[in-house]
Amino acid sequence: MATLLSTTQVTQHVILLALLFIYRLKSSNPTVKGKAGSEYRLLTVALMLGNKFLDDNTYTNKTWAEVSGISVHEVHIMEVEFLSNMRYSLYTSEAAWNEWYVKLAKFGLYIDRAIRTLDATPRPGGPPGGPHSTGLGVPAALPSPPASTNASPAFQ
Repeated sequence: MATLLSTTQVTQHVILLALLFIYRLKSSNPTVKGKAGSEYRLLTVALMLGNKFLDDNTYTNKTWAEVSGISVHEVHIMEVEFLSNMRYSLYTSEAAWNEWYVKLAKFGLYIDRAIRTLDATPRPGGPPGGPHSTGLGVPAALPSPPASTNASPAFQ
C-alpha cells in the first residue's frame, strides 16, 4: 500500500475520502464479508474513485492497474461494483465531511494514546513496548474505546 500511495501521490483529502467511501460501503452492506487480502483491492478502488472525484487531472484505470498490480479488467469491474454498491452516490456534504474529519481525528488521538500507554508499560525481559507489543512499537491489540452515549447518527 505504501508503494501505491507514494507512486500515485494522492492528496490527504483523497485518502480521507477513500476511507469515508469504505465506511459508507460497509455501513450500507454490514453483512458482506470480503475474502482475505481483499482489503488492498477495496482501498485501491476507493482511492481511485476519491482521486477521480476530487481531482480534474486524474490517473486512468490503466495507470491504477499498473501501480496496484491488479489487471485493468479487474479494476474496471471493481469500480463498477463499488459504484453500484454505493448507489453511485459519492457526494459528501460539508457537514458530513466535517463530521468524518472529526471522527478520524478522535480515532487518531485514541490510537496515539493507546500506543503511548503500552509503550510506557514496564517490559522486564519482554519485547520493546511491553507485553502487548509486536516488538515494533505497535501494540498487538488495542483496548476498545469507551462506549459513548453520543453516538454518531446513521449515515444518510
